[in-house]
Amino acid sequence: MWLELPPRINALQLLRMALAQNISMAPGHLFSADRRFSHCLRLNYGQLADTRFESALQRLGQLACALS
Repeated sequence: MWLELPPRINALQLLRMALAQNISMAPGHLFSADRRFSHCLRLNYGQLADTRFESALQRLGQLACALS
């Protein structure tokens, strides 16, 4: 899933905060040579959502809000 966040949110900074809580995602700058997607991220999942996924996604949203 590709998510575009407000331009003021740096997805690499969000990744660092998320990894500290055992949440991983791919920051958008990995998908462009000129870093134009620095406010985007990609979420990967291949299983049905369960409470761990839902909790991690909610926490990721909270971390993003803290950066805005």
